[in-house]
Amino acid sequence: MAVDGAAEFHTLPAGNFQLAPGARRWDSPETASFFNLAALDASLQFLLGLGVATVWEHIQRLIAEIIARMPLDRCVLASPAHADSRGPYICIAARKQENTPLLYDRLRDAGVFVSLREGALRIAPHLYNSERDIDRLLSVLAV
Repeated sequence: MAVDGAAEFHTLPAGNFQLAPGARRWDSPETASFFNLAALDASLQFLLGLGVATVWEHIQRLIAEIIARMPLDRCVLASPAHADSRGPYICIAARKQENTPLLYDRLRDAGVFVSLREGALRIAPHLYNSERDIDRLLSVLAV
């Protein structure tokens, strides 16, 4: 939040950030609330109880499903296909780069929330997502 252009998060560059002029460079994105610590503690206990490996494997299964079923006539992979070369998300783009924002809008209109980052859709499934969510994502991309 302390860099120039922070309000346009989807277009922030990967490097060469410029700090905002004046005191805004020291701004925090939100006011600290210690009430959030109770929820944070419960969330961490839940995740640790499941096991980090379980969460990671679930995410990787969902991403593998996206890769396997992605409509290749409309989309291309914009991040590494192999799990060892990527993190807990995947990026795809429209086959015609200028159509990627249109895919983003279509997904948002359908209630499928992804991020538009540097000309690609960043899809970050997590523990709360299921195969049905992936089906829905892919059905919107296929139209």
